[in-house]
Amino acid sequence: MSTTAAPRERRRQARGVVTRAKLLRAAAELIARHGYERASMSEIALRAGVGIGTLYHHFEDRRVILLDLIEEWGDRVAAARRSELDLAAALGDDPRTALAGMLRRAYARVQRGSSLYLTVLGLLDRDAEVRRRYERIEQLGAERLAALIEVGQRRGLLRRGPEPLSAAFIILNAIDALATQVLVRKAPGRDPERAIAELTDMVCRYLVEDSHT
Repeated sequence: MSTTAAPRERRRQARGVVTRAKLLRAAAELIARHGYERASMSEIALRAGVGIGTLYHHFEDRRVILLDLIEEWGDRVAAARRSELDLAAALGDDPRTALAGMLRRAYARVQRGSSLYLTVLGLLDRDAEVRRRYERIEQLGAERLAALIEVGQRRGLLRRGPEPLSAAFIILNAIDALATQVLVRKAPGRDPERAIAELTDMVCRYLVEDSHT
């Protein structure tokens, strides 16, 4: 490759990276606003401001876009490592209130409308590759929650009985189950507000050391 061709090739590759990121961002916004089933390839291209041919040059179909979005999600979770000082601050001196706030904020994020999280939960039983990539996010999230539990146990704020990683998996799977039943499948007779309140109480009873013990 000539000395003049090399810079042109690097610029072309850089433009490709920018375009791909723009397409993923557009897809994520459409999924969050309208849901995965209504986020068509043509609408993604239109929102990103590119031609449909450019979209298909980067992504074979909508499922490939979804898998890339899940992969990016996992990368963000992996990058969001928190120090022990941050974890201690997150718990504060009132872990029951802190845990309740964490669960409430997590629920509020998905309650506002369609999201990548709800889309993935709805596909776990039908798409093995979606399930495989989400398992990475589950593992990373469990490790982070386990670190929080360990800090609380060392500070005497949380019960020492639960093994941190096992407890983290139990809690996160309970959250997934609640979101699946109430927000994805919309099971009849389930009040979301009451369900999150009951889940919060259950988690706090499981983790928080009662003052009289």
